[in-house]
This record gives sequence, structure tokens and C-alpha cells, in this order.
Amino acid sequence: MRKLIVNRLPRRALLWERSADAITPLLRGQTGLDLGCGAGSRLPFDRLRWYGLDQHLPSLARARRRGGYRGLVCADVRHLARVVRPSAVDVVVALDVVEHFDKSDGLALIEGMERVARRRVILVTPNGLVPQEPSTLEHNPWMAHRSGWTVEELRGLGYRVRGYSGWKGCAGPGCWIRTNVDALFQLLMTLTQPFVDSRPHLAFHLLAWKDVDSAG
Repeated sequence: MRKLIVNRLPRRALLWERSADAITPLLRGQTGLDLGCGAGSRLPFDRLRWYGLDQHLPSLARARRRGGYRGLVCADVRHLARVVRPSAVDVVVALDVVEHFDKSDGLALIEGMERVARRRVILVTPNGLVPQEPSTLEHNPWMAHRSGWTVEELRGLGYRVRGYSGWKGCAGPGCWIRTNVDALFQLLMTLTQPFVDSRPHLAFHLLAWKDVDSAG
């Protein structure tokens, strides 16, 4: 029944179908690197020439079948400097990636992204530590969350931060609505997004970006 209800909702009403809308205004230049791309992100593929990097080969195979990327690389994002030269692409994005590493590795990854990007780095990460449900880890153990990031931490690193994906009170893994009524959960997250956009402390996700040169 839940699946039937969700399928009756207009696709553009669902927040998960609109992630490109939030990212597109932040893009600069002509090329982008999607770190931890997995089976493929909902990126504006018509806006930049995108390349993907991930260490989970089955996910990369699915990303290749889905299309959109100009090239895909199987590598550990923590070894970014060994794979991608400095200032190689205009924009580097990491969507739900840094929380999969402990804080020291996450900080090193962010520094590596800033070296690889010519113009801008864009991050999306949960607001604080959000443990993953066991079912999520069955097919890909790399999906475990090992750290949480806050508005203050990201601003301290020089990032501008907005709230994204709605009110965090609706989104925790123990939330009854999320577990039992998919359609209502998605609508609540979508409807509360305008409220949390300028109040990132209340959002489930943080959308952060940083310019790494004077191009702005």
C-alpha cells in the first residue's frame, strides 16, 4: 500500500527527485567530479561534463548503465591525490560521502577535494551523526556512517552552509512516519525544506560550498 501511495505522487513533488535543483545554481565552469558517486547521483548532467569516482565496483557498473558520466574511475576517495591531479576539474562534489569516514579521514578528504577543484567544492552531509540502518549495509558495507558534521564545523573550514532535505525531526532512522508512511514522510520533508533552508541547524542535511580561487 505504501508503494502504491508513493507512486501516485507527482515525481517533481518529491525531494529526492529535486536534488539537482539545489546543486545547479552552485555550479561553476564546465567540468565536475562526483566523489563517491555510487550507482549514480541525481546531478544536472546537462550542466557540466561529469566524471565519477567510487571504490565499489558493482555500483560503478550500475552507474555506467544509467549513463550521464563522461568517465568512471574505481578508486578509494581517500587516495584522491594518487588518481586526480591538482586543479583538474572546475567543481568537485561529495554528496553523502564525508560521513562514511572518521573525522580525520573526512578532513583529509575535504582538503584533497579543495586541491583537485579549480573553482568550487560542494558537500552534502547529514546534520550530525546519523547511524545507518543494518539493511542499508547488507550490499555495501562502505555505507556505514562513521562521523557526523555540524554547521559550525563546516563554517570553521570556510564553507557557506544551507539546510537541505527538510526538517531533521522527520528524518531520523527511528522516526515512525519515515518507517511506516513513506508518502507522508517525503511530503513533510519537501514541505519543510523552505523553512530550514536558512536555518541549517534544523535541517536533516547540510548543503555546503566553498570557493577555492578568486573566480567566485
